[in-house]
Amino acid sequence: MQLLGVKPDLVTVYSILRTYFQSGMVDEATSVFRELEERDEFCWTSIIVGYSQSGRKVNALVLFNDMMAENSRPDNYTISVVVSVCAKLSTLGEILDAWSVFGVIRVRNVVTWNAMITGHSGLVESGWRYFISISESHGMKPILDYYACMINLFDHSGHMEKAVYLIKEIHDKPNHFIWSTILNVSKLNSDIERPEMAVNHLPRNAVGPYIMLSNMYASLGRWNYVASIQSPMKERNVVKFAAYSCIKIDQVVQKFVSDGQTHPQADKIYKELDRLIIEIKKKNGFIHDLQFALHDVRKEEKFESICHHSEKLALAFGLIRNLRSRTPIRIINNIRVCGDCNVFMNFVSKVIDRTIILRDLNFFHHFFNGQCSCMDFW
Repeated sequence: MQLLGVKPDLVTVYSILRTYFQSGMVDEATSVFRELEERDEFCWTSIIVGYSQSGRKVNALVLFNDMMAENSRPDNYTISVVVSVCAKLSTLGEILDAWSVFGVIRVRNVVTWNAMITGHSGLVESGWRYFISISESHGMKPILDYYACMINLFDHSGHMEKAVYLIKEIHDKPNHFIWSTILNVSKLNSDIERPEMAVNHLPRNAVGPYIMLSNMYASLGRWNYVASIQSPMKERNVVKFAAYSCIKIDQVVQKFVSDGQTHPQADKIYKELDRLIIEIKKKNGFIHDLQFALHDVRKEEKFESICHHSEKLALAFGLIRNLRSRTPIRIINNIRVCGDCNVFMNFVSKVIDRTIILRDLNFFHHFFNGQCSCMDFW
């Protein structure tokens, strides 16, 4: 538009920035923002939120400082985002920055309190202190969202017994958010008792809880339990959707499923994937994590299955089609990326010296030089 001598209005700019970030095109969004002659608080918030959601949390804080320096007034939403960024960085020890930003907020709501509590995932006592201060220091009654947040913190820190105690202390009836939190964090601790309880309190036709519980049984080798889930799933009309990954090459979207053999270039794709696996094993000592092979088969078949997850196939295809390109490889996955694929992408990004952007059900993962923007915690 600027090349044609047309100055875009700010509404158009917001849309462009949002589209770029949703597509994982962070550098392009940054270029648009830097070229703006005028920036209002909505422009600043758009770029700060975009950086935060893309894993560039330090950059988000730098931009917030720039925003303040230009006397652009942030609203409560902007502040909430910045607090959340600070809180997440506080797991690395930057607690004072998070608390100093939190201190300037006039309206403290569920977003800001949850950010402060969960941000101290490595500091359980601090998180608990903030939780207690909601009622004791600020005269507010903790709502269920706060309880879910604190339960999440306890579970992630290995204090499951404290989480159970807190559930019993809830005055109101635990809602679906509480039970979903229990289900999500229990898989990290190989805890199976509480997920079974949580599933029975979640919507009867929800797909995710059953799939997650089934996968937990599979990871623990409890195949008879995996089979037992099929019956209640059928009774409740729960249909498990197929996992797949997509990659766009030359304006054509290619779709891959695990162990897929129907692609015209399947032989080349598998050959490239085997080459990558061998290379990262030699250079980085990569070893497949077979707990993510969720099938009751022999070890050899588990190994083959986990090697051929759909996102790995999509990556291999992207490389054989654009091997010498330096542009990021962009992949979309319709489910949550597994731990083995996350580690695999980390190592591959380093050996090919190229950015890999993987959008899964929960997050934009930016892999570069052996590291992921999610810090291997998502």
